[in-house]
Amino acid sequence: MTDIISRSPIKASFIALALGVIPFFLFLGTSQTVTVNGTVVRDEQFNVLGVVLAIAGTGLALRILLSRAPKTLVSTLVAGLAIPVCLLQLAAPFDFVRPADWLNPDSDLPPLHYSGLSDANRAIVANIVESGAVENVTRDLMNRGRSTLDKAHRHMAYADACHEGRYRISYDEVKELFAVLPQEQQAEVLATAEAVRRPNPTPEDCSARMTTYSMGELVDDINQQRDMMTILRDGYQELTR
Repeated sequence: MTDIISRSPIKASFIALALGVIPFFLFLGTSQTVTVNGTVVRDEQFNVLGVVLAIAGTGLALRILLSRAPKTLVSTLVAGLAIPVCLLQLAAPFDFVRPADWLNPDSDLPPLHYSGLSDANRAIVANIVESGAVENVTRDLMNRGRSTLDKAHRHMAYADACHEGRYRISYDEVKELFAVLPQEQQAEVLATAEAVRRPNPTPEDCSARMTTYSMGELVDDINQQRDMMTILRDGYQELTR
């Protein structure tokens, strides 16, 4: 290996980097999953091959950087990059980080299908705004705010219990949609949503059916309501200028 470092430090540095990258795509080790009611609640993997290659890559990269043999800027930069990549692979088997999840973090979650408001749903809220009655816009915005917060609570509670807190919606963005209302009406929306909050689920409540609903269908519904509330919010601001 010393010969390749002295003969071709660029080639050696790319080999070191490759040793850190290969475990992203090649797994050889042990895998264990914990399933509750058909839903995977914990997935543990130990990539033995990744550890071996990462150690070899780190050692090679360090030898390149510490070698007194002439080096080009490219070989130095690539070897320097190889070290954190290999260290990342060393940390991954112990679950300090999970690089594979960065590439597809929602691979175990149901697909989302909502892609925008239908003409019918858009017309429902647009007609309320076009009526020019501020009280009607306010009432519908508050009602949808309460309902959407309740759905957000259910989604987030299930995500906490069954999917390591991986929320697929932004709670703060939902609240922002009725933040144009007077403080007392905002407080009423929040209080009502809290009043109907259900007991938090436990891992025993996790199931494939509930995951499809809470992490998929419910998220689609929340996103649809957000778009409808956006129209109401914008209309409210126009009518109260």
